[in-house]
Amino acid sequence: MDLPRRHLLQRRLPAVLLTLVCASAVASTTGCSKKSSDAATWDPGALPPPPPPPPSGPTDGYPGGSVTWDVKPDGHVRALVKTVDGKPLGPDVRGTMVWSGPSGETKVPLAYDEQAGLLVGSGPALVRDLTQIRYTIIVAGQPWAGAIDVPPGGTDAIVVAATRAREHPIPRGKLGPNGGVLQVVGDDTVEVVADKNGGQVRVYVLDASFKPVPIGTRRVMLGFVGADDETIALVPGPGAMYFTGRLTTRVDPVKLTVAVAVDDEVDAALYGWAPGEVVVVGAGAPTVHVLVAANWDVAVVAPRVPGVIVIEGPEIGWGWGHGNGHGHGHEGRGHGH
Repeated sequence: MDLPRRHLLQRRLPAVLLTLVCASAVASTTGCSKKSSDAATWDPGALPPPPPPPPSGPTDGYPGGSVTWDVKPDGHVRALVKTVDGKPLGPDVRGTMVWSGPSGETKVPLAYDEQAGLLVGSGPALVRDLTQIRYTIIVAGQPWAGAIDVPPGGTDAIVVAATRAREHPIPRGKLGPNGGVLQVVGDDTVEVVADKNGGQVRVYVLDASFKPVPIGTRRVMLGFVGADDETIALVPGPGAMYFTGRLTTRVDPVKLTVAVAVDDEVDAALYGWAPGEVVVVGAGAPTVHVLVAANWDVAVVAPRVPGVIVIEGPEIGWGWGHGNGHGHGHEGRGHGH
């Protein structure tokens, strides 16, 4: 009996030792984990998170300097105000901004943040395809007054659109088929043109050959900044070959922002602007030539159905509007310039 019992103990001993070793290892590991966890939650040498990069959105230029904007979708604003030689201006700078929204206007103060070296403020969230925000910044007792037009994605969306537009450059000085200005907006190339006499403004969506295509399910808003600041939500014209609206001013704008939307996707471009550039908006600033002498009062005979002749008047002009207007989505998109 003794021999089998000793033999049994010898067989069990390695298993017992293995159990003790494993238990010790688990306890050691648990202790190490606790110490590691404690070290992760308490680090006296930890540094604060780095500050956000300076504003890199559209920059408005004045005789005394410039202001670069960063407007977020939630309405938070940062503005970098500089002198002509590029030096940031100090705490004596102040300002206000006025949001124009569906429920009216909202006035927001801009205060100087000494730690960031920026003017900061917070207004309503950006919910429209294009929201116009007017501003006044006081620099050395002098007001810099202007406006910016911002899509729901904020000024970051304008930077993205401008970067994408570089991939499809439009030849310098090239005009649209109706004499208007051309701009790449997202996946589309559009022509913006207005009648300087009647004030009607139109936007055409163009194909790779700069020919109008059906507008499909797109929406378009325009933002004008200059002698008179305004935003316009355009409506489809006859034949769904262009968008149309009416300006309250007959003066070419200093800045033109175009928003093209399909469902919840909104692209917006500031005409002719590239990241890092300054748009001169002060006295003597160049303008965007959208106003032309359009001959829209001449009736156009436009056969649409065999055997049927339709006489179309001022709302058609130029002969555009042919076709069935059944374009949808992003038909005709493509640059190839």
